[in-house]
Amino acid sequence: MAKENSSGEAKRNEERAKLRESLKPCFMAKGEPCLVTDIDRLLEMVKEFGEEKVPDAAKKFNVSESQIEGWGRILEEFGLIKMHYPPIGKPVLKKLK
Repeated sequence: MAKENSSGEAKRNEERAKLRESLKPCFMAKGEPCLVTDIDRLLEMVKEFGEEKVPDAAKKFNVSESQIEGWGRILEEFGLIKMHYPPIGKPVLKKLK
């Protein structure tokens, strides 16, 4: 039975590795990713306009404000934008200077 479990686990690990490999972004001739997600689009908006209010972005992407705030925190963690939390009002995603 232990042999069966280790064999089954090895197969699952192999399937996971194949899946991870297939999910790596492909690159076009210019070196840009072929797969563009909403979080990528949000980053581009912030870069282009300098800032984006969370409620406005939520409407544009048709998602909740908490989803946009979550994406903003991820982008901030990677040093791509700055999340600004004013004393009054909703958060704002800001371009790094």
